[in-house]
Amino acid sequence: MVRKYRVSQLAILTLVVAITMTVYGFGAQATAVTPRSVDIEVVDGETNEVTTSQVTGIVRDDGTTKFSTGFSELTVRPADGPQPTAQELESMAAYIGCDLTVQHVHPSSHVSGTINGVASVSCTGPTSSIVLHYSLIRTSPNPTQWGAGTKTSSFGATYLQNNRGVSCSAGPGNFRGWAQSTITAPPGYTLYGPATYSKYGTITSVACGVSFLAETNGSEGSAETAITFVRSDLAS
Repeated sequence: MVRKYRVSQLAILTLVVAITMTVYGFGAQATAVTPRSVDIEVVDGETNEVTTSQVTGIVRDDGTTKFSTGFSELTVRPADGPQPTAQELESMAAYIGCDLTVQHVHPSSHVSGTINGVASVSCTGPTSSIVLHYSLIRTSPNPTQWGAGTKTSSFGATYLQNNRGVSCSAGPGNFRGWAQSTITAPPGYTLYGPATYSKYGTITSVACGVSFLAETNGSEGSAETAITFVRSDLAS
């Protein structure tokens, strides 16, 4: 059973200050986000704090837009190649949404004796391409970063996943994930509005056979950055 509650503005301000003090990026500089709401989800008796914010992208000279948060960096490239005709556009979906998700680091249930971190990109429609890099980071003790190889999708892909696992001997410790992704808009679509950033909990403490959040409980997705593409004939 899931119940949601809206908390006060004072609680929102308190949580934002806490996030600002505790979240720091690895491999990229995080940009400021504008807090929009904080929900409290109760799932089977466990309480999860969910912070939702808007992130304004930085438009670069090459036409790409970069969205940076404490858990990821998402670059959106404009569509290239042949564009659909006006008649073809009319039969296409009005919007396509894409989510970049960085999950909580956890003891692997698939490979015994390993600690695993996962990032994924999921879209509601085909893209021109998706590129995804993931790093598993131990923040303490002895901060260490393990990078996964970069994965690239084929044309028309709607999903891509990347992960990095390390031996349980790397724990116990505090872990987090970091993802970098580039999504190229599908032909006939353009980026629409700012990104939406949802954050669940903070850093995960992991030991062999044990995983728990250091500060708050969380859901499967530790952090999610969502963007929307709109059909080009509806963009104006």
